[in-house]
Amino acid sequence: MASLEEARLDRLKAENEALYQRLLRLQAEIDNFRKRTEREKQDHFDYALTDFVRKLLPVLDAFERGLEVAEGETVADFKTGFQLVLKQFTDVLVQAGLEPIETSGQIFDPNRHQALMREETEAFADNQITGELQPGYTFKGRLLRPSLVRVATAPDETTTETQGN
Repeated sequence: MASLEEARLDRLKAENEALYQRLLRLQAEIDNFRKRTEREKQDHFDYALTDFVRKLLPVLDAFERGLEVAEGETVADFKTGFQLVLKQFTDVLVQAGLEPIETSGQIFDPNRHQALMREETEAFADNQITGELQPGYTFKGRLLRPSLVRVATAPDETTTETQGN
């Protein structure tokens, strides 16, 4: 009877050791998988960033060419060239997912706009944007930077009445 119990105990110890070794192997596999996934994710990010930078190289070249002033070039010529480079740069950013936030004629939205000034006027509806001080952008649908705007507000009636007298 004692030998039966010893045999059973030995068998349970062996099973326990086998399960423990299997657990260690699985933990190592999970750790290796996590590390490999992180490495692949970083490689993918680097590859995507490389492609973006590659698309910016023509813009960099255009800036460098623009700084080479030719004989007889005027400020108007320089400005025209600079506008072309700016359009090229903007096109690359738009292709990457950058979108300007529309402000012209829009009603103030605190999720997309940041009001820096309020302007008392009857020419615009209350809370309508009257001017953009700095453009805002979204990147692939997420707010990157809010537009800095001037917002219309209805004139204060007490101020209007006092000024009228």
